[in-house]
Amino acid sequence: MGKFVFTKNGNDSISPAHYGYYSVRWAFDQTQASLDGLLKIECSKNSLISKINFSQFPAELQYMALYVAAYLTYASYFCNAPTAISDDMKRGIDDGIKDLRMPTGVPYDKELIDFFKGAIGLYYQAQMNDLARNETDNTFNMQGCDAAKDFVEMLCRSYSHSVNDAVDLLEVITNLNNVIGISVMNTYEVVQKHYGLVYRT
Repeated sequence: MGKFVFTKNGNDSISPAHYGYYSVRWAFDQTQASLDGLLKIECSKNSLISKINFSQFPAELQYMALYVAAYLTYASYFCNAPTAISDDMKRGIDDGIKDLRMPTGVPYDKELIDFFKGAIGLYYQAQMNDLARNETDNTFNMQGCDAAKDFVEMLCRSYSHSVNDAVDLLEVITNLNNVIGISVMNTYEVVQKHYGLVYRT
């Protein structure tokens, strides 16, 4: 069984299961700053943004799913981690989710866990698709990345907001294409440049 090694942090290493677990913890730590940024973008008077400002938990859930997916994408795409370790990483993610709490302080129930894990899978595939289309420089097309489109759609579903209301969502989508693309790329950059994370057998 291989391991993930932080080459710029004393060559400390963690197992694939621990990487999955810490992906949830790291995503949790990133989420509040990202949500604060979302609520400050120029379309703050948009009705969807108003709903998020009133009840932030559904948006927090989507941001966490997006970032967990970013760490899984990093492992698969940048570290070339074998698919054989995916079950171990998933077990770690499951353990990380057990530590998460609703705003009321209770653990996530099965329905919410299934929804959260479904969002992680959606964002993982979107990010892999985005990277595959831009393999020359490993960047997103900020004005049309799948990750941003899926994020907007999931936000709308979470807040019972019409995805088809183009006038209402146009400015949100335009902003989020940049916000989400940059957020995900920043995650890759931190893990790669600051920690030098690699997978070794």
